[in-house]
Amino acid sequence: MPIRFAHMADVHLGAFRDERLRELNVRAFEEALNICAQEELDFILISGDLFHVNLPDMSIADRAVRAMRDLKEKGIRFYIVYGSHDYSTGGSCLIDVLDSAALFTKVTKASTDEIVEAGSEDKKDKVGEKIFLDFVEDKSGALLCGMPGRKSSLEKRYYEMLDTSALEKRRGFKVFAFHSAITEFRPNYLPEADSIPLSLFPKGFDYYAGGHVHERFLKEESDHGIIAYPGALFGYDYQDLERGSKDKRGFYIVEHDPKSGKTTTEFKEVKLADIKVVDVDVDGLDHQAANQKLRTTVSAVKPAQAVVLLKVHGQVSSGRASDLNISEAQEGLDAAGAAAIFVNRNQLKGAELEKIKVETGPREGIEAKIFNEYLLQFDSKDPRFKGDYGLGLSKELLDIARVPRPEGRTKNDHEKVLLKKAMPLFQVKGDDGPAPKAKGGEA
Repeated sequence: MPIRFAHMADVHLGAFRDERLRELNVRAFEEALNICAQEELDFILISGDLFHVNLPDMSIADRAVRAMRDLKEKGIRFYIVYGSHDYSTGGSCLIDVLDSAALFTKVTKASTDEIVEAGSEDKKDKVGEKIFLDFVEDKSGALLCGMPGRKSSLEKRYYEMLDTSALEKRRGFKVFAFHSAITEFRPNYLPEADSIPLSLFPKGFDYYAGGHVHERFLKEESDHGIIAYPGALFGYDYQDLERGSKDKRGFYIVEHDPKSGKTTTEFKEVKLADIKVVDVDVDGLDHQAANQKLRTTVSAVKPAQAVVLLKVHGQVSSGRASDLNISEAQEGLDAAGAAAIFVNRNQLKGAELEKIKVETGPREGIEAKIFNEYLLQFDSKDPRFKGDYGLGLSKELLDIARVPRPEGRTKNDHEKVLLKKAMPLFQVKGDDGPAPKAKGGEA
């Protein structure tokens, strides 16, 4: 019997503030599972970022759990690795709860905390400078293992410590799940992204199930088998959706024939709505002419049941950027039946803002640039506040700070909860020296 499984990644459930986009994102995952239910699969492998944060909105999580439970009751197993978004050092993760509830199985045999602490002197089961991964064996005979993702590819340290020899010696159909960009295969939209060189991956696996890169990629390497990224299932920001307007979104169905040893892939598209990009360039126009161009352009759009990405950019010659009646344009698109509307005005400037530099591009890229600038100015002798580690630490702290305050929790109690989640980030020991200590209750 052939081994058949689905490989998906970067679902980012709960990513959008807009309710309609959040709904489409959840429905995309439900539709993907509906397709899987018809494919006679052995299991489904999710290569990170199932959720957009480690503790997502419970109403969204409930729908996802129900959909997965329905498939599990039909005999389809679920496997997962942490992504850079649903990972939390020392904090609570819904991924861990669902793993404990046996809804799915993490293919990192050791817990993430154990991997982070590998080599620390205060750990009883010290493994020195090596990490040893065990395989999880599926009923189909497939052997799975993998590595979690972290902010700014801080998991590179794990790969450098990974004992690949034991993994390479094992015989059978092997799948390596991971959530990192590979240096040699970084997409054009992430030319300088943090990444892991292919040389640090174990060789001899049949299939490398990637996540983190939101663009579809498939390539067979002689020493490493099939390397695959299914891309984002729906997307989580404007740039993601814009790329989705030009390329299909979905996941891979992988089939392995034990007799011939051949492994094949088929891409399954998940499409709930068309994505239409409406570009309005108002550069050099006064605010009245800019408003007229905006109205004319939008009135010509037929957005029925489509996600509309309204991009308004340029510098008006008079007035302020806020003088443009974008809300009127949104109302017109709504009246015409748009499934959802996402407005991008990052490159829109008023006449009086000519000398102010406006950062554009993916949100994570802007955040990284700002953090790097401040880290260079940060006066600290501790090396963990410098370079890639400092950047990753900053991003993880920002993710913790973004967690909204639940209804009924006081501001003071919420700050204590966030501080409790943040403190373990400062207590990781390793080659960089002792962890810094908090003073006077300051974070």
